[in-house]
Amino acid sequence: PAAKTISLAGRAFEISWRISPEDRAWDDFLLTLPDAPHEQTSRWGCVRATIGWEVVRIVMTEHGVIIAGAQIQLQALGGFGSWAYLTGGPCLAGDDATAEKILLAEIKDFLRHQRVIYLLAQLPYDAHPLAERLQANGFVRPPRAIAPFYMSATLVLDLAKPEETLLAEMRATTRHQIRQGLKRGLTVVESGAADLDLFWELMRKLCERRHTTPNPGSPEFFHQLWKQFAPRGWIKLFLVQHEGKTIAGGLALVFGDWFRVWKVGWSGEHAELRPNQLLWWEMIRAARNQGYRHFDFVNLDVAQPGQPSAQKIALDGSTEFKLGFGGSIKPLPGAYCCFIHPLARMAKRTGIVRLLDTEACVTLVRKVRRQR
Repeated sequence: PAAKTISLAGRAFEISWRISPEDRAWDDFLLTLPDAPHEQTSRWGCVRATIGWEVVRIVMTEHGVIIAGAQIQLQALGGFGSWAYLTGGPCLAGDDATAEKILLAEIKDFLRHQRVIYLLAQLPYDAHPLAERLQANGFVRPPRAIAPFYMSATLVLDLAKPEETLLAEMRATTRHQIRQGLKRGLTVVESGAADLDLFWELMRKLCERRHTTPNPGSPEFFHQLWKQFAPRGWIKLFLVQHEGKTIAGGLALVFGDWFRVWKVGWSGEHAELRPNQLLWWEMIRAARNQGYRHFDFVNLDVAQPGQPSAQKIALDGSTEFKLGFGGSIKPLPGAYCCFIHPLARMAKRTGIVRLLDTEACVTLVRKVRRQR
């Protein structure tokens, strides 16, 4: 749709929908936000477009300045229409109830015209007040068949602290293991695009031992991501080497004040040398030295809301490992779902949508996704 002006409460807002591959003004706006969601950048949208998503963004300006918006991904559901995915958004510059009201109404109106059945929104880190207002606006926690997983908590280190303080706030065992790695000849280097295939193979081997499927499913996504993010310095690759051989690695997405460890990999070799403890510590040091304020471990295993033991930390191996580095557990608002199509809304009202939470339906959806 063409750009339009909406007046409310004595203010005038310009609303536009954009499909341009790169939108530097929008990306620069995101950099000003406290939680700086990289998934909302136009460059992330460019990467997602290479794997079959249609990417659009709504941008709201006032007096020529961007104050709010959202980047939305659309994917077809056979002949039934499509579904919409909003991750890391919607995005607003401050607590602006008027802008928020207009933004949500415009998103719903646009999606109705696009024959979208439902919208799944993974909210920004600090959007807890927004989550409450979304529930009053018809949003609900998504059924498991729609969103089998979403982040409910993460672990964050305050990089304003001196290195000595960060070390002192770790568990003694983690601190000892880092020193073991340093003494036993391991080195951690920052690498580049030429090692992305090698890193993906390390990630694949780690997933194999965990009996999970690597995501992304091929190194091509990493190459597309590097192509888009590297020109603006938003991606970093760290590798652990032992006697000339790479045995572990971490891929970080860095945006605004945030250094987020997005993917990790490990061949499984030389566990006695503590390569993973040293890898994470050297990434923490690099993030601090390069001026980032927050080191994000990206996801702790907690029970999803609505399931038993909600908000309790599940001490699996990965979560236990991360907690050894200290930091603060940050509860997240998580995901919400809005049924857009009239038939979908009717299914929600009549309770039919609850079938999407049954184990049989979840299993069927997983099988269909694997066949795609």
